[in-house]
Amino acid sequence: MKTILLVTTIFMTMLSFQKGPETVADKKLTATFMGSNDDGEYKYKDANGTMHVFQELGDDVDYDLVDDEYIGKKFAIVWEVAEADEYDDEGEATGETYNINRIISLSIAK
Repeated sequence: MKTILLVTTIFMTMLSFQKGPETVADKKLTATFMGSNDDGEYKYKDANGTMHVFQELGDDVDYDLVDDEYIGKKFAIVWEVAEADEYDDEGEATGETYNINRIISLSIAK
């Protein structure tokens, strides 16, 4: 009986250290577009007054956010944190990466 208990305890301990694949859910937000800045970032303000800044638009985003016609419009945003390559002053990749906020889906909120 002690052997079964010992084997079960060891098995359960090993299972507790198992890691599954990391999954990061897309984030959702409804916010008002406030415009873009000189760095090409897109600024949104949510209902609580919190500013959200996004550095990149995904391939499926069909809005030209440089156009002033969208300023003040409320959008439903789906976004993710993504890695971007870092470049030096000469435009060469440094091999380093950093995190950015990328909009992957954008639609005018109703």
